[in-house]
Amino acid sequence: MTKNSDICRALFASLSDNYFKCKYAQPSSGYGNLISHLRDKHPEYETDYVAHASSLAANLQSFGFVSDKINNIYHWMEWVVDRNIPLSEVDYPFTRSMSRLKPTSSKTLTKYLRVGMVGFQRVQAKQASRDEKPRRDQLHGMEDACASRTGGEGSLGHRNAT
Repeated sequence: MTKNSDICRALFASLSDNYFKCKYAQPSSGYGNLISHLRDKHPEYETDYVAHASSLAANLQSFGFVSDKINNIYHWMEWVVDRNIPLSEVDYPFTRSMSRLKPTSSKTLTKYLRVGMVGFQRVQAKQASRDEKPRRDQLHGMEDACASRTGGEGSLGHRNAT
């Protein structure tokens, strides 16, 4: 079910002082409640909103926008990999206090690193099937970056070649 605030944001133009103008109806139609106006005058409003929202989502994806959550996880992974520190470092309050990023856990980072690794392996397999030279240097770099400080096994379950 869509939220009323999302529907109003899409189907009404915001004016000053919390006034709104319906993008469909004439001015001064006498409705103070935006949703009741839509129900009475524009019964197809939900369909219109879904079409609008899906086209907007497609546009955002084409520009490469990502959600705040994924952006945050990416920057935590970048922090850990660039500094070559253990994933568990993100669990410490002191580490979190040094970052402007929203807190996350080492379990979450491990999950997304695994997803990234699987995606990379798929790309690598496609390259190999096209008789292109696989980029093994990148794969080993990811494994090395994820390596645990104790035991020499990457946190993704792969043995390092060192």
